[in-house]
Order: sequence, then structure tokens, then C-alpha cells
Amino acid sequence: MTKQLLLIRHAQASESTPGQKDFDRMLTNKGIIDASHLGMYLLKKSLLPDAIFCSAAVRARITATTIAEKINFDVNKIKFEKQLYESSPRSLLELVNGFDDQWERVFIIGHNPVITYFAEYLTGNLVQNMAPGSMAAILFDLATWKQASGGLGNVDNYYQPQYN
Repeated sequence: MTKQLLLIRHAQASESTPGQKDFDRMLTNKGIIDASHLGMYLLKKSLLPDAIFCSAAVRARITATTIAEKINFDVNKIKFEKQLYESSPRSLLELVNGFDDQWERVFIIGHNPVITYFAEYLTGNLVQNMAPGSMAAILFDLATWKQASGGLGNVDNYYQPQYN
């Protein structure tokens, strides 16, 4: 039995303006386009989720809803999690280990550097720095999400936006 976890870094965000909290940063126009392209790529490859977990930060929320709209996923079913804003590989693993075992494919939309660290932890491979709007699909040969752990996954698809 297989499980697939898609780790997605939010798309390109604007710089914070004076007095603006990092949490409230928006996507740039390029970020919106990149998130839209990623959504179209996921639809074309039939990489459709059973569940989407997303950081509650504004830039991640916009990335998630843009992708969801492109893949016809009900945006009201996205699970926005405050702890994904400032998470760690350990907290992400706890989240994954608690997933419903009926789910075969789950998206997590979060932030660097943790999203890259988590991909490296799960696969035991150097992923380097996931660019804004990129996605690493990690495949596990597991019966339950509780079994997911370091080194057990393999990157079976990687997407990165095209930069001009």
C-alpha cells in the first residue's frame, strides 16, 4: 500500500511593508501566477489530494486556495493550521502520523526552511532549497501514516516554477 505526501512551499511573497507582520505578507503577482501554474500541473498529472493542510499565514492561504481552485478541490475543506506557520520537522511528522489512513494523498503547504528540511528528513536525500511555489511529492510504501518516518520516503515528482 502506498501513501503520497506533497510538500509545497508557498509561492513568491511580497516584502513586508513598515508595520506589517510577516504573517500577513501577500503573494506577488508572480506568486499568484506560479501558484496557478502549479495547480494546473497537479491537475494535468492527476495529483489530486484527499486532504490539504496549510499554514494559516496569508501567503500560504492564497497559495492553497489558488491551487485548490485549479484542481477543483473545495476550498472550504482546506485545513488551515496555525502551527504550520512556525513549525519544525518534528511537528510536521506528528501531523503526518495523525493523518486519516483512508487518505492516500495529502498536501502540506508551508514555509522554508522547514518544508525543505522535512523533505530531506523523510527521504534521507539532499533536496537543497525548495524555491517559492515548488512541490516535492514523496511516496511511501506504508499501510498507515503512523509508520511514516525519516528515510522511508522517495521523491517521485518535483516541480519548480520557471523563473525568467
